Amino acid sequence: MSSAGAIGVMQVMPGTARWVNRVLLGGASLNVRLAHDNIKMGVSYMRYLLSIMPTQDQALAAYYSGPRNVGSKLHRYQRVYVKAVNAHVSRF
Repeated sequence: MSSAGAIGVMQVMPGTARWVNRVLLGGASLNVRLAHDNIKMGVSYMRYLLSIMPTQDQALAAYYSGPRNVGSKLHRYQRVYVKAVNAHVSRF
């Protein structure tokens, strides 16, 4: 668990987990504390963000700080996060 309250492998916030279960997964009851479920939730949420955000970088920033906090120009803390994630893309 992060200091902000994000849980598990994909660092999913509890409110986001509830929303993903209800909206994206049609009322599923995945447990954010179980690694397999946490990954499914995180991937589902990332797939959703990629579908609604104009760019991949903005989708990554939205995963980090929420879609409402992402503008056409990323804040410095969002750019740092996006750069860190993108640095690992070639490994996967």
